[in-house]
Amino acid sequence: MTEFTFFHTSFGMELPAIWDHPEDADTLLVLGHGSASTMTTPLMVALSAALARCRIATLRFEYPYSADPSFKPFTDAPVDDADTLKDTLRSALNYAVQAHPDLTALIGGHSLSGLMTTYADAQEPLWAKGIICLGFPHRGDPARTAHLDRCSQPILFVQGSQDSLAPKAEITEICRSLPEDRAFAAWIEDASHGFAAEGRSLDEVSREIAQHIRNFANHL
Repeated sequence: MTEFTFFHTSFGMELPAIWDHPEDADTLLVLGHGSASTMTTPLMVALSAALARCRIATLRFEYPYSADPSFKPFTDAPVDDADTLKDTLRSALNYAVQAHPDLTALIGGHSLSGLMTTYADAQEPLWAKGIICLGFPHRGDPARTAHLDRCSQPILFVQGSQDSLAPKAEITEICRSLPEDRAFAAWIEDASHGFAAEGRSLDEVSREIAQHIRNFANHL
């Protein structure tokens, strides 16, 4: 079942979201998009469909900047400030958990959304069982990982092996620096930061990502 909906933020905005909820779902992922994307860009749509086949419901959502009618995906348009992004993530999670308290809740998303989820959780623990970082945008910046040891939830990093924003060695070292049961890495071979992989369709890659998330959820 796919359903368009709205949720309210803690700062008084109403923002759009999309539910993808298979009847046999036992897990819920609040799924944020990357900085230059929206909830309806191809990666988000393909991921939600693949996750549904793995019994994982998703709530895709917009931030204030991406919900603005003037926003154009895949440009250098500015994003919201960090506090607004974190508050939006929290509000989307609260909405999703209240709607489906019977499901195991995960939160995260692609690039910016994964990073901001870790910042939010390190600041104040989120009401979720795990964090999903798809294409963590490390960029070689220690400031983007210094907070990770304060995160309250285990983190799954799903990374393309050809991701220019975080080489495999960097993600491996990040996981190594955290307690054994708090950080896990899964690799999509030959995939870029946006999970494009030569010779494979986005649907194929999304199914592989979804299976990694399913495996992670099974062990929480």
